[in-house]
Amino acid sequence: MKLSPSISAEQRLEGQATTFWRHLILGFQHLLAMYSGDVLVPLSSGTTSLNAAR
Repeated sequence: MKLSPSISAEQRLEGQATTFWRHLILGFQHLLAMYSGDVLVPLSSGTTSLNAAR
C-alpha cells in the first residue's frame, strides 16, 4: 500500500518549470524592493541633507 500517489515524469517536470518561473519572478521582486530601500532612500535623504547644508 502506497501512502503517496505516484507522480509521472511529465508532471514532475511541469512542477519544476512552474517553480523556476515563480522563483524567478519573486527574485526580481526582491531585487526591486532591495534596490528601492538600499539605493533610492539614501539618495533622496542625501540630496535633502546637502540642500540643507548650503
